[in-house]
Amino acid sequence: MVQTRPTTIPETRTGPISPPGSVSVARFSSLCTACHLCVSVCPSRILVPALLDYGLSGMLQPKMDFRSGHCNYDCKDCLEVCPTGAILPLSRENKQQAQVGVARFIKENCVVYTDNTNCGACSEHCPTKAVDMVHYLTLPDRDLLIPKVTPDICVGCGGCEYACPTKPYKAIYVDGNPVHRKAEKPVEKAVEQRIDTSEEFPF
Repeated sequence: MVQTRPTTIPETRTGPISPPGSVSVARFSSLCTACHLCVSVCPSRILVPALLDYGLSGMLQPKMDFRSGHCNYDCKDCLEVCPTGAILPLSRENKQQAQVGVARFIKENCVVYTDNTNCGACSEHCPTKAVDMVHYLTLPDRDLLIPKVTPDICVGCGGCEYACPTKPYKAIYVDGNPVHRKAEKPVEKAVEQRIDTSEEFPF
């Protein structure tokens, strides 16, 4: 997906995103020694040293950054190596419901809005389907779909932000939760299976 012109509305981030299991930004910053064990084991390379995101005393403490990847839904590597308790171990189920942040959508940056073209990369990369594509506009030759965020089931994994093709500002990004929350479990949609009973069975 190639946009025709640069995006103009910056992402408005209210603070850093601390790793799952850290409970809150304040708790994490008070216990983290910036040993970078979590950074070294992160397979997605999304844990990066912060500058002043946590304040002067939090220099080099890891934060989540989705420019180079996203937090793998099933991964617990960083939860199992922290020596200080800044990141607590979580079960896989609890990790998958740990809401470290929430996706925010900027319609004016989205290629669906700016270029009248379909995309959907954000929704395709969302493990909980907190980002869903809904009807936006009917054109003579096609229907356009645009992202819609359901905050309650978003875990802030960054899949949508990483996948979003717009530059320099993303159309969708994760804003960190100062205190982590528990996301609701996504509702699985039943798959309709239609059987044609008009035809005779070949036996």
